[in-house]
Amino acid sequence: MIRRLAPAAALLILATAPLGAQLGLITVPRHSLRIDLVGAFYPNDQAWVNGAKQPLGSFVNGATNPTITGLQASLASLLGQPVTGLSLGGITAIASRDHGVGDIGFAYGLTRRITIFGYAPIVYTRSHISMSFDPTTSRVGLNPASTDPGLGSPTAHDAFFNAFQLALDTLHARVLRGDFAGDAAKLALAQQTVSSGTTLYNALYALLADPARASAVLPIASDPASLQLLAKIMALQGTLSNALGISTFTAMPNLPTSTLTGDQFNALLNSPGGLALSSPNDLPHYGLGDMSAGIAFELAQRGSPGVGSWRSVWLRATMRFPNATTADPSILLDQGTGPKHKALQLDGIVEAGGGGIGVRAEATILHHLAASSLTRPTSPDELLVPPTYLAAVTTQSGDSIAITARPFLTFAPHLALTGMVQYWRRGQATTGYLTGQLPIPGVDPAVLDVGSAANAVVAGIGLSYYHDGHARDGTVSLPVEAAWSLERTVTSSAGIFPVALTSRVSLRIYRPLFKP
Repeated sequence: MIRRLAPAAALLILATAPLGAQLGLITVPRHSLRIDLVGAFYPNDQAWVNGAKQPLGSFVNGATNPTITGLQASLASLLGQPVTGLSLGGITAIASRDHGVGDIGFAYGLTRRITIFGYAPIVYTRSHISMSFDPTTSRVGLNPASTDPGLGSPTAHDAFFNAFQLALDTLHARVLRGDFAGDAAKLALAQQTVSSGTTLYNALYALLADPARASAVLPIASDPASLQLLAKIMALQGTLSNALGISTFTAMPNLPTSTLTGDQFNALLNSPGGLALSSPNDLPHYGLGDMSAGIAFELAQRGSPGVGSWRSVWLRATMRFPNATTADPSILLDQGTGPKHKALQLDGIVEAGGGGIGVRAEATILHHLAASSLTRPTSPDELLVPPTYLAAVTTQSGDSIAITARPFLTFAPHLALTGMVQYWRRGQATTGYLTGQLPIPGVDPAVLDVGSAANAVVAGIGLSYYHDGHARDGTVSLPVEAAWSLERTVTSSAGIFPVALTSRVSLRIYRPLFKP
């Protein structure tokens, strides 16, 4: 009997109790201060990549990364034909990221309709990555010439380049001295050889020995790409020796004889002369995010929110400031504390409700101003980027729009069940080299814009607590608000961004600053 009566009693209480719960206020009562404590936490180990979920660890891939693509492009330019299929080896990575934001905010009611506000986010980030290396599919080895003693010696190719330079200097001197003046065909060959030989020398030096640009890995000596490269060098040596009488150039570059081992891959990954990438592995980071300030206007209101039926309309403008820190390009999976972009956000908000049921609809436009940063230009899903790519760039992020519906159902005094459905879309970013930055050969900074154009549908559920300050004894004070919610992206068709389950919690306390 008791079990049957309990639900009925609960329904009776709900039916007779005043159900005044609703979503948090947009504007603050006149001359009152609202203190906001808002937190969000969104760990992830996957990313949306053009509508499909992909493990975050797959972004570390030996077959598709700038180290290999840059090497193939350099070899293709040298050989005059495409070079494909090179690989560091099989890399298996398991990765995850944590990201949390604690906003400390203040809002002040200038009038009944106008509120000014500001937020200072404290951001927590932590990343972890665990990698294993399989050398079976590797076709490259360490470049013997490296400024890092753990990888090689900077003089490994000196004998080759010294002999090469001496041969070119000797040939050039003979041309100037007139040694080929009586033979027009041989003179033309000598001049052409000086030109093409100098071009080959410069390209080989950039690939093999330049301290700032040399590739950290090279195809092993027996690889088809290396054999073609050696054949090109031997063809030049043959021309010098057989047709032009210069036989002193017989040296060859010191190419690796074996593919990468597991220890060599780890050395390559971490060494300054290699990829110079360190792994965070659970090292937490705390910092200030992009602060914001703005103003909210109540444009119209009919009825009292939470009592009977009502309709309200607001307009809110927010300015974001670049107080955050950007991701460190020398740390794998590093996370910045914010975009570090100045931005302007405009929100139009409409709310309607009655009988304990309501909905708040929001339309948001976000415009970022251009910002500069120091980074290694690469697609977001290709993380093994050599330090030779480091460059100063400027980025104009694409504008974003979002349409959000937040229905709520009051089911107990001061307590409501809330939902959220949102569609957002972000435009394509535009990135270029900062003025004064020398372009990196073969590197277009626009690669950073890959995946920046994105869209998604997000759904969520939560609880909202709202007390309007009217106590049972008839006294009236200021409101108190609290909320908790869970949100998840349910679908996407474009862009690269985290797959995250976002938890949000907030507490808002109102205090009078001036007595009426």
